[in-house]
Amino acid sequence: MLRRIALVSIALCAMSCFTLTDQKVDWYMISPKASADYPNGDINSDVATWQRIQVFRNADQCEEAEANIKTDDHPVDCIASNDRRLNPM
Repeated sequence: MLRRIALVSIALCAMSCFTLTDQKVDWYMISPKASADYPNGDINSDVATWQRIQVFRNADQCEEAEANIKTDDHPVDCIASNDRRLNPM
């Protein structure tokens, strides 16, 4: 049952990244900004405040680059340019 819930959750998350328009979607590698309290960045901060490190044409390219640099000391993530979390209202 938990496996089924996890698969449905993953599918819903993936579907939220797709757009129904012909809009070009880039992928951003982002990282939380460093601060005095969080020298490696606060991973719980609002994604809209994270800095963009690099832009990719698709998710695969972004995730491949992410795998090469992501560490516990250097958190990074890939996010679609049309993700609503980047422009909260």
